[in-house]
Amino acid sequence: MKKTVRLLLAILLAAFTSSSCSGSFKDIGLTSFSLVSVTPVGMSSLDAVVELGVRNPSMQFTVSRATATLKLDSRPCVRLYADAITVESRSDKTYPAVLHMAAEDGSNILSLLLLFGGGDFSRLTADVSFRATLRSGIGKDFEYKDIPLQNLLPSK
Repeated sequence: MKKTVRLLLAILLAAFTSSSCSGSFKDIGLTSFSLVSVTPVGMSSLDAVVELGVRNPSMQFTVSRATATLKLDSRPCVRLYADAITVESRSDKTYPAVLHMAAEDGSNILSLLLLFGGGDFSRLTADVSFRATLRSGIGKDFEYKDIPLQNLLPSK
């Protein structure tokens, strides 16, 4: 479970940092991760609370409307929604994040967690979208398709 949540957060953070519009945004990084709680919601979804350590040498920003669809062999299997997170300017802090995971039609969340726990992500890709907004209110929507998950994870 911890690997799955970490993987999904890595996707969102990688997508945001790779699409930065100024040089200092490229220095934003995830410094720590801890799983606080997991709550099953029925047989097909989970809610998780995680704490993210984020180093932000740039200005304040908010990531909102974050969604990701995990696909197994090009077939959607899990949808992830994240509540908005505001990262303070010039900070190195820990932020709580609430994640909502739901199995797509024909998928069982428990069997998918077993798949993720196996560590073989070669068949998994993700579609990610979110909105990044600066404190001034200026924002931009980002969307990435078919990101191979094995490329986002460190090799063992």
